[in-house]
Amino acid sequence: DLGSSFSSLRSLYVENCGLTSLDGVSQFKGLQSLFAAHNKISDLSDLSMLTSPTFSILDLRDNALDTEAQLFYCGNLPLLHLGMASNPFSEALIGSLSLSPSP
Repeated sequence: DLGSSFSSLRSLYVENCGLTSLDGVSQFKGLQSLFAAHNKISDLSDLSMLTSPTFSILDLRDNALDTEAQLFYCGNLPLLHLGMASNPFSEALIGSLSLSPSP
């Protein structure tokens, strides 16, 4: 599959690509950062399959995330940076979200 062909891929830039999902992103086992801003992504459930222990940057600004429940799928990721601005759900929730690296 595509992910196994790119096992050393560390950063994936798919900004402004018209994406509606992150289907298949979990196949990139060494992924450290995903830049997927300015798309039409409304579902983050594919992130729950991501197992890279060094995945630390997720940029999903300006997508179609309309509920804070989608943040649940980011909960197990060792994120240092999470970009979620300009999504339909309340920006006040992002301001109160506290993320810290795993010990």
